[in-house]
Amino acid sequence: IESHFVNVQEVGAAFGVLHTTVDDVEVDISLPRRDSKVGPGHKGFAVDVDPFLSLREALRRRDFTINALLKDVLSGEVIDPFGGRDDLRARVLRPVDAATFVEDPLRVLRAVQLVARFRLSVANDVKTLLASMVGALNELSRDRHRDEWRKLFLKASAPSLGLELARETGVFSTLPIVGAMKETPQDKEWHPEGDVWMHTRMVCDAAAEICVRERLEGTTRLVVMLGAFCHDLGKPETTQTIDGRVRSAQHSSVGVRHVREALAFFGMEALRDVVEPLVAYHQESYALHHQLVSDSPPGDGAIRSLARRVHPSTIDQLLLVAEADSTGRGPFPDGTVLRNDEVARDWLRDRAHELDVRAGRPPDVIRGNDLLALGLKPGPHFGVIVRAANRLHDEESAPRAAILDRIKRAAGTTVQDGDWERVLTS
Repeated sequence: IESHFVNVQEVGAAFGVLHTTVDDVEVDISLPRRDSKVGPGHKGFAVDVDPFLSLREALRRRDFTINALLKDVLSGEVIDPFGGRDDLRARVLRPVDAATFVEDPLRVLRAVQLVARFRLSVANDVKTLLASMVGALNELSRDRHRDEWRKLFLKASAPSLGLELARETGVFSTLPIVGAMKETPQDKEWHPEGDVWMHTRMVCDAAAEICVRERLEGTTRLVVMLGAFCHDLGKPETTQTIDGRVRSAQHSSVGVRHVREALAFFGMEALRDVVEPLVAYHQESYALHHQLVSDSPPGDGAIRSLARRVHPSTIDQLLLVAEADSTGRGPFPDGTVLRNDEVARDWLRDRAHELDVRAGRPPDVIRGNDLLALGLKPGPHFGVIVRAANRLHDEESAPRAAILDRIKRAAGTTVQDGDWERVLTS
């Protein structure tokens, strides 16, 4: 290889992988090799590079038949000794060799994300094979777990298929909230699709379609998709049957308590602060819109307050999760429910746009410099005062001058740090 190319580097020496550049195109060259399982995990293999290995034997080490294809770049011939093209046409995911397939537990998660990305089916005997490997998933690093789940949430057109395969094969055994969702019923009038897990899967599919429509990528798409997965985590804990109707009061706020464990399972704890508000307030557009016909319709302050509460996520992201939640259920005979939900979301989107808070929270009514100018000494109470001032402005429409005057009068008395919010808002 070095005699034909320049600047050849060993990027995966242990796996016989070389890297070079041809006419500004980066090329990875994977040499024919035999693998022998010698230890746990994805890297527990002894690799023997053999340039004289037959093509069939070289391909036998691949995971699935659809990945065991080669093309002769000179003749154009496709080399397919294990029927990968037929499986592609039939949209079937099948291991190349069951005996060697089980040596790498990462293949369980690869199956999950491939099924979701390409809408593949999996035979029962393959599901049994995958289930037998689930116990070895703990041999994989958190990065390996996260990489495969990211592929599902970022690339899948039908995430529900992969999520259900994961549940059926026991991948979610260390995330028991999934099993609880499967056992939690919903009110048939509002959720004719069935249990909470079925609804969650449908919501994830709806969210994937929305992300494509809105051209969302990377972290932005990931946040919306995780918000869709987590939005009803509180239902198993709150669902009751009252007067013959299934109710899940306060499930949004209760669900926030389960976000951390879900994101930890996917290896995405870093997004917790952004996903939690989407779970906590995913019904807020409907609640605020309902007030329009009440005796106390929401004012501008209510919209600004929501933008602050949902931060560091945004009202735009919240509305996308709410849309996925609404459309990820049914079917409804006349579609009235979905139309009413759309009206509520459009109303909130328009109000937030008018107030310029769709993509971020409004600025604080007062800042630290204002408090210093009033003679207050810096400390943790500054944050308490700023938040209380925002509440007064948003919820009571108190003007900035009146808020500063209230702080000034309070500063002339003895106020303990923890009492500032009570003093200012009472």
